[in-house]
Amino acid sequence: MQVTNFLQHKKISLLRRNNSRQRVLKKELSGALGRNEFHLVYQPQMDLKSGRVSGFEALLRWKRQNGEMVSPAEFVPITERNGLIIPIGHWVLEEVCRFSNALRDRGFSGIRTGVNISIRQMNEPRFFEDITELIERLGTDPSSLDLEITETMRVEEIEGLAQLTRRLKERGFSISIDDYGTGYSSLSYLYSLQFDRVKIDKFFVDRMLKENRSRHIINSIITLSRKLDIETVAEGVETLEQLYVLKDEQCTQIQGYHFSPPLSWKEALSFC
Repeated sequence: MQVTNFLQHKKISLLRRNNSRQRVLKKELSGALGRNEFHLVYQPQMDLKSGRVSGFEALLRWKRQNGEMVSPAEFVPITERNGLIIPIGHWVLEEVCRFSNALRDRGFSGIRTGVNISIRQMNEPRFFEDITELIERLGTDPSSLDLEITETMRVEEIEGLAQLTRRLKERGFSISIDDYGTGYSSLSYLYSLQFDRVKIDKFFVDRMLKENRSRHIINSIITLSRKLDIETVAEGVETLEQLYVLKDEQCTQIQGYHFSPPLSWKEALSFC
């Protein structure tokens, strides 16, 4: 009984600490953009045929006033719940456009930059108009941007998103599905949203050398994508052995620490 009470007390204390931290982060996030606490890093992607840089993924980072780096897995859900993802997402898009322009100005016009777009952003009534006005104002080629949509969207959201993604593709944007294989309606997403690229989730890449099931799933994703004329990007590739297996499976591109960690703006431009 004493052990049970101790564990319950410890669980309650941990929950209170977590709730307290969530409140603090929520309060600080409301002014973080104005205090210039956010920055982007860019992780290179490699084309497995040429061995060259094929693109980058822009990743959001937050450094608190006290110097702590907060994981996106912790702060992004808070921004989505309180609506801050809208202004932060707009800032991210503008930064990515400027980075894409810098790549073009240095002669790397064929390299795309991926940027994560939350479903809440895409559900904003003026999302298409806002992103169109942004690229026109900054002179960014829409084909240089890859809009990444997470697979965790709800089934009932697909119809509206299908109309939006069609408009975006007609405007010249590339559309990817992120974290592929972790959701529940993967095939309906591919059918309805007509993605240009599928990003294979790190969960399967981590396990494919140890578990035949994970490798079979990766093989199935790549085979189906190839038949649908969709490129594949394997995330979280950390070893040469993983790279060889993915190349053997005819994956299009890889992303991960084996090729390169996320880089600063200056480092990314030099990496090409």
